[in-house]
Amino acid sequence: MTGKKLKRDTALPIIQANVDAGHRITIVLRALSISRSTFYNWLHHVPSKREQENQWIQARAKAIWLSSDRVYGYKRIKIALHRQKIDVGVRRLWRLLKESNCQSVMTKNTVSQLLKSCMHNVRT
Repeated sequence: MTGKKLKRDTALPIIQANVDAGHRITIVLRALSISRSTFYNWLHHVPSKREQENQWIQARAKAIWLSSDRVYGYKRIKIALHRQKIDVGVRRLWRLLKESNCQSVMTKNTVSQLLKSCMHNVRT
């Protein structure tokens, strides 16, 4: 395989599916250009303290993003986390949100949307 290297999270299911299909592990690893030692290191991997912290922050940030109807971007999520006494850097938060595919929705107010909101305010 050329180009990008496979990450542990994506490679292990692929390898397992091929082994379950009856292929030899050495052939599957050779086809994916992964050494056996790397594969066995992946199997026995224990997440570090930093990885566990990243997963926890990622879960909290994703919950905030979902509760905002997928509108909040990384800056607003950082502010919300700061209010919960969770200090995290902007770049780290941006990377974690990118990994979990949390992207804010950019909305543009149109004349009809503004008129609807004005009419709603007049009726009440």
